[in-house]
Amino acid sequence: PIIGVVYKVNDDGTTGKVVSLTEGTGLTWGPTDVTTGATSKTGKENTDKVFTLIANQSYTLSDWPIFNACQDLRTSTGNDRWYVPGSSDYAHLFNAVSTINNKITAISGGTGVVIPDYSNFYWTSEETASNTANVMMTNIGIGAINKGISYRVRFVLNF
Repeated sequence: PIIGVVYKVNDDGTTGKVVSLTEGTGLTWGPTDVTTGATSKTGKENTDKVFTLIANQSYTLSDWPIFNACQDLRTSTGNDRWYVPGSSDYAHLFNAVSTINNKITAISGGTGVVIPDYSNFYWTSEETASNTANVMMTNIGIGAINKGISYRVRFVLNF
């Protein structure tokens, strides 16, 4: 089965990034009283930190909705490399939207990537404080928002 669409190929021609066919909507980031240390601009490192925190503390994935949705995608596709993007991942993705959206929507069940504006935000995996994390506010802008507010999230994997 098709699990995503390639949106970036690295200079070596054999590695790159894939975006998920669907996105999570109406999801909060996670608890507003916990610091995770997930501050990288790339999402894989941040997602790994949050999953490690969950495994080593008294939390469940349901306490972390965007990361729970990521785990659901990992399970449904049989691929444990999916992660919640960081701002640099989203920047590359948004640069490719005009090229990939028709490919995503041509696949059964696929939904196009929305270029964010000041009303359509995407959560990043980047935490800014115990109660805030970054969202992509425009295709090049980020902003810190309370983790308890619901937004959308897309997922990425490296190949």
